Amino acid sequence: MYEVREHTRKIDGMEIPTFTREIITHGFDGDEGFEVFLGGDCELETIIRALKFITKVLEDQAKEVYD
Repeated sequence: MYEVREHTRKIDGMEIPTFTREIITHGFDGDEGFEVFLGGDCELETIIRALKFITKVLEDQAKEVYD
């Protein structure tokens, strides 16, 4: 399992808890990454639904490769 690290970041004068996890893949420049800032429960629910959709699409496409 990958270690999840907790940090804080100051955004608009407020201390916000943040979490990071490093994932190393082969053949990919490790200097690239992304951050997601969510403003509330609605944004959290939306990003969860979007990530589930993305995951399903990628899993379906991977099945085509391995079948």
